[in-house]
Amino acid sequence: MHMGNEANRRMRMATQFTYGNPDVLTVVETDRPSPQAGEVLIQVAAASVNHGETKIRAGLIPQIGPPPFTLGSDLAGIVAATAPWMPVRN
Repeated sequence: MHMGNEANRRMRMATQFTYGNPDVLTVVETDRPSPQAGEVLIQVAAASVNHGETKIRAGLIPQIGPPPFTLGSDLAGIVAATAPWMPVRN
């Protein structure tokens, strides 16, 4: 993964620190993650919070534990970086 300057090492994400309506979503800047074995890093062009995630956001479905967390599993983008894949053993 090319990590040229400081701007390339940072990213913005919408996260939430409490349950509630859409107003609880907060855009924060954080370090850009490095993909681990078997993962890819996606440069997201568009993301959305789907119907099920709106219920998680509101605290109606405690799927992923208490906040803080980031929703938005529906996305479109490009693969920005890959990590080494784990060897396949038969």
